[in-house]
Amino acid sequence: MTFGQAIAAAKEGARITRDGWNCKGQYVYYQEGSVIKAEDCRNKILKEQAEELGGHITICPHLDFFSAHKVVQIGWLASQTDMLAGDWRVL
Repeated sequence: MTFGQAIAAAKEGARITRDGWNCKGQYVYYQEGSVIKAEDCRNKILKEQAEELGGHITICPHLDFFSAHKVVQIGWLASQTDMLAGDWRVL
């Protein structure tokens, strides 16, 4: 699949990966946006910002990455190689 097709699949709820990635078991997924109440913010700076905005803050939709080391990277960004690759697939 192309990157565009993979992103469309992720937005439908699929986990997407590339055959060209060296480490197996890693994938990207779409995280919908949300509204977080100030009292639910664990980060001090984010909580302060939410309080200044009337008690909540909006988190925009984004892509997250689950690594081969079994940790999540919030806010994954594709490289030029990733965007131009045709080896994307749904897990």
